Amino acid sequence: MKNISDWLALIEEVETSLSPKMRLFLRLRREAVYTKTHLRGRPGWVAYVQEHYAREMAKLNKKRPSDYWVEDRTLFAWWDRIVTFTAIKASKRGLLG
Repeated sequence: MKNISDWLALIEEVETSLSPKMRLFLRLRREAVYTKTHLRGRPGWVAYVQEHYAREMAKLNKKRPSDYWVEDRTLFAWWDRIVTFTAIKASKRGLLG
């Protein structure tokens, strides 16, 4: 790793450039790391994020949580999009390898 402060600045920049929906997803994804789940067959963060995302979006929009249920593959696609975007920006700044 080059410079930790460069990485932190990049992460902050990426996070602030995300839509509110994606920032909520990222916050819940981080929270899920600290919850202890013993689910089999998929990463434990998926169920946590699905449930909490649906609840929070429903509360914000005064609708039912079922209106905001997100499939596993969508969550993985969102995560991949964030990671890819971050890697591209890091590469352009010379932070990789």
